Amino acid sequence: KQQQQQQRGPLSSNKNGVRIKAQTDDGVDEPVTLADEAANRIFVNGYAQRFPQLTLFSEERNPPPLPEILSGDLSLPLPFQEIKQDTVFRQRDLLVTIDPLDATKEFTEDLVEYVTTQQCIVAGGTPVAGILHQPFVERSATVGLPHSGQLLGGVQHQQPKGDAASTVTLSRSHTGEGAAMVEAYLPGRTSLPAGGAGYKALLVAGGSAEAYLHVTKSKIWDACAADAVIHAIGGEFTQLNGDPVKYDPTDPVLRHGFLGASSPKSHEWHLGRLKEHPVALAGHAGEMPAEATLTTGSAS
Repeated sequence: KQQQQQQRGPLSSNKNGVRIKAQTDDGVDEPVTLADEAANRIFVNGYAQRFPQLTLFSEERNPPPLPEILSGDLSLPLPFQEIKQDTVFRQRDLLVTIDPLDATKEFTEDLVEYVTTQQCIVAGGTPVAGILHQPFVERSATVGLPHSGQLLGGVQHQQPKGDAASTVTLSRSHTGEGAAMVEAYLPGRTSLPAGGAGYKALLVAGGSAEAYLHVTKSKIWDACAADAVIHAIGGEFTQLNGDPVKYDPTDPVLRHGFLGASSPKSHEWHLGRLKEHPVALAGHAGEMPAEATLTTGSAS
């Protein structure tokens, strides 16, 4: 079971304590900061203390313990009391993926509007809830519930209009061939580079972009909450080969890119043009990212 340590307090966007834990295949540094580690301590300890039978899969390494984080009543505040089809799951049947600080590179550059925390609850390899929070933006977390088709909390669902209806958002730090693919294969579409998978999913949910395209390697904690949020608004989210993303912590690296769109019709249009140019990135089944930690919950 996973545990943690010390300081809590709000996140701070200073650049101290940055180290590089790995490099992507296209040579982009993957930094980790004190803020990543502090957030990870809180998330992992909080889940492990309150829901000890969950399986947790975090981007960051196993944290040291913290004193009790969650105590007393955990009643949901409005608007989260409005959840429909509130399915009950056994803890031991659920996986929670955790990206404690998405867009770390942008965080080190003080581009904090891109930063999110990402949590995703998975049952049978499929997201049942995605939680995206922008810690430097004054609004509550955004929760996507695919089964009930609800988007609750911070970002309000809007259909893309005007220029947004022809905008495809993609990574500013892991661009790969994304912008070139938009220009070559998606006529009439414009690229919008942005930081962080969570932020880009919120752009689609909030109507600032029609689609989210990713064409380099990623991990399940990058995609899972985005998948849940986009499905919650009635959109579609798949790999670029058309297959659903399977959220398996024993095979966590996604090697076929992914596409999320604001509606099934939009997704079909984009995928139909991109599928002719498949993305298959180097790697192997079971490839494990640097410092990622899988923690299996207690049996009782």
